Amino acid sequence: MIVNPGMPNQGVMRGLSGSLAFRILLIETILLVIPLLIFAGLMYYEDSRLQAKDNRFTLQLILHGKGELIEEVMDRESDFLKYVNKVRPSQSKLQFLADRDLSTELFHLAKKDGKYICDEASLPELVGRDYSEIIPEEIVGNGALFGNSETNRFYFLQSFSQGEEIWVTGFSPKRLTDKLSIEKNVPYPTVISLLSDSGTVLLSTDTTWQKWHLPSAREKEEQFSFLGENYVGEFEKIPRSNLLLLVAAPRHTNFVDIPYFLAKMVILLLIILVIGGGATIWLTVRLGKPLRNLCAAMERIRLADMSARYIPDRMGFEINVVGTIFNAMIVSLNDFIYRIRKEKAAKEAFERELMIGQEVQNSILPKELPSFPGLDIAARFISAKEVGGDFYDFLVRPSQDGDRLFFAIADTAGKGIYACLYSLTVRSMLRSYGEIHEDLETITKETNNLFCLDTGDSGVFVTAWLAFYDEKTRELSFSNCGHFPAYLLRANGTIEKLTTEGMALGVEKFDEVQTSSVQLNSGDSLLLFTDGVVEAHNGEMKMFGEKQLMESFKKRKELKAKQIVDELIEEVAFFAGGSPQYDDLTLIVIKVD
Repeated sequence: MIVNPGMPNQGVMRGLSGSLAFRILLIETILLVIPLLIFAGLMYYEDSRLQAKDNRFTLQLILHGKGELIEEVMDRESDFLKYVNKVRPSQSKLQFLADRDLSTELFHLAKKDGKYICDEASLPELVGRDYSEIIPEEIVGNGALFGNSETNRFYFLQSFSQGEEIWVTGFSPKRLTDKLSIEKNVPYPTVISLLSDSGTVLLSTDTTWQKWHLPSAREKEEQFSFLGENYVGEFEKIPRSNLLLLVAAPRHTNFVDIPYFLAKMVILLLIILVIGGGATIWLTVRLGKPLRNLCAAMERIRLADMSARYIPDRMGFEINVVGTIFNAMIVSLNDFIYRIRKEKAAKEAFERELMIGQEVQNSILPKELPSFPGLDIAARFISAKEVGGDFYDFLVRPSQDGDRLFFAIADTAGKGIYACLYSLTVRSMLRSYGEIHEDLETITKETNNLFCLDTGDSGVFVTAWLAFYDEKTRELSFSNCGHFPAYLLRANGTIEKLTTEGMALGVEKFDEVQTSSVQLNSGDSLLLFTDGVVEAHNGEMKMFGEKQLMESFKKRKELKAKQIVDELIEEVAFFAGGSPQYDDLTLIVIKVD
């Protein structure tokens, strides 16, 4: 019987009401949390007097660290602009260099008539603007940082040629805020801000501070009120800039855990452990027994003992729920393993059948192409993932008046081993009748009529294109049985379709077979193919098509037959672009020397 593990029954769910977690929480609350809260309240007043000192020290550390960070950013921007001035990049390169982790724009200022005009920029709309208002009276060798309260933008300026040229990087407050953000693991609400000399907040990690005016910044007051909140803060003038750095935090914030406070807490914990430790340890061990039993069952499963099960315990509570689900899971797992093994056996049987089919399919194709006087012959077959029914064959008929070459290309409807076996049957019939009879009509008719006895009502049929070539007369006699036409590329570049009226082999008996003939000349090329070539498609489901095949064939008419076949197959593969191959690809090229 297979148990559904997806949903425990109502009796199992009621076991959750006696939760292990609830009992542990109750014990901790009675024995630990309540006494600790009382103790913490008594010590709060004594410990709070150290808060202000610790807060001041912490703010100074943060201020120093963020000040160094800003100076590092300025030094890096200075080095970057010196590099830009040295290489003088193109417009497209300027756009690439501008979009970095900090900056959003990059431009060059030239001094003209006492004004600084932009003549090169990563953004075309900046060219021609007057930026004199952002230029300080003096820019030191390593550049200067300027914050503009009106545009809410920040600029780093690096002068060259004794102040006649200035390279500038501009960046938004958000990117600079990301650089100044407090580390995520710091558990206190610190606000870091950049202020102008007048005390206007230009940038802050707390967006509610943006654009506010803090007069206390100019006097560098250690305590101030802002938006109804009392703050403590540390200020520092940023060298090489018009900015003040402010690090502030609410006055009630406590940054540092006080060591001796923890020591008192440890003493209280020891007292609590002496009183309630024994009972707590016993209860914990007893409550852990069901979990150990469940782990033991899991260990047996890990060692491949699929008969292991969890036995419910009266102190198990929710562990019993997990154990019930675990038992149901093992039952389902055993069933799943059985089905996997069954599917694996079926897959292996299919793979053996597929291997047999591939061996049969390979046996159908000629081991090597014939060497026939006056002809350059090449053929290529590429099988799909499934066994298919494509095949081609060549048969040389020696004669005192000149040899004759019988050849065919065919495609059996369907996939799999049965299609391959029908292909083998047709190929054997064609070869047998090709050895006996001299005319193409008799070979085709006898093959079809005998094949119809095998197909019956199966619906299997074979499309084929058959031909005889006479060495002496260079005449090609052919018949098309529901297959694609053959294409004859003349030496002068014209293309002729070689086809006849005819039905596929195996559909019904033939009373007569229509044939035709054509005279081949030196330099002529003949192309035969199956549907896997023209119906190959790319990712957009667009097919390669006969038209493109003919154009590619025509472009390669001067090449050897093997080169033509190889390059056409390569072009079809490139067109498909990695899309799955659903059918066999077969190509034959015959050139008249």
